[in-house]
Amino acid sequence: MKALVRVICLILGTTLAGPVAAQEFAAQDVTPPLPYEEEIAPETLSAQERDDRITLTVGIGKHGPFDFLVDTGSEWTVISGRVAKQLGLVSDRQKKVISIAGQSDAGSVLLDELVVGKTRIRDLDAAVINEWDIGAAGIIGIDSLRDQRITLDFDKNEITVAPSKGMMRAGNNEIIVRAHRKDKRLIVRRAYLDGRSIDIVIDTGASFTVGNRALRDRYYPDRPVVARTSITDVLGNTRKVDIINAGKLEIDRVVIDDSLIAIADTSVFEELGLTERPAILLGMNHLSLFKRIAVDFRRRQIAFELDEDQG
Repeated sequence: MKALVRVICLILGTTLAGPVAAQEFAAQDVTPPLPYEEEIAPETLSAQERDDRITLTVGIGKHGPFDFLVDTGSEWTVISGRVAKQLGLVSDRQKKVISIAGQSDAGSVLLDELVVGKTRIRDLDAAVINEWDIGAAGIIGIDSLRDQRITLDFDKNEITVAPSKGMMRAGNNEIIVRAHRKDKRLIVRRAYLDGRSIDIVIDTGASFTVGNRALRDRYYPDRPVVARTSITDVLGNTRKVDIINAGKLEIDRVVIDDSLIAIADTSVFEELGLTERPAILLGMNHLSLFKRIAVDFRRRQIAFELDEDQG
């Protein structure tokens, strides 16, 4: 029997609150050069709006703790300009950062060591972006996750990252899906919208699910727009999008009724080679419907755990 999950409301920019347990890091005062422009908070954005998301506590060398988002849709790990200044990190090169609403060149710095739980990632090249655009001290991207398993527990409002140590086995009310690897990302190909095949990329950094133009043109050319809004990405870029009700989304035996999807011509699809085939970036408005999501990059597995009343 298919597991049933129902989307009960439309929330643009779904956020989740809840701190995770802090690790112990040696806090040190640093008075570095100031190579970055002063960060200015947009007048329309409150601190509370940017804080209501699940973050993971990390260390940078012996410094920290810092609260980072985990973004399975981001190619690069990112730190904020504030943190880069605090640690005295000076950028001498550029890195192209591609996000939902656009792309731009950002300065990058070398992190000698990023401490994520028991994992230590050394000599990591990180992009530097305005903290108010990120909404956190940084972002852990897929360049730091290739041998890791990340778990988003929505009941506990916490994220954990740990080394992949074996294949995941499905428990009660849990469905495990195998994914294909495209460059560093994982793509689920056993997925359907209203019975028609699509590709899915799990995007924990996106507040709302985004579909490509091929999805709209091929499957839903006459589907009415239920809302028009704007999405803002980590670069501070804003793009207007149309929201459609794309009907029933199936991922293996997981079924989500009344899937609300934003349609956007984003460079992310182009970067992944997903412009011709209908595809979506599955964002937090869908992911947070589950009790727990786990993504194992090394084993190419994605686990969806349902609440008992959803099974």
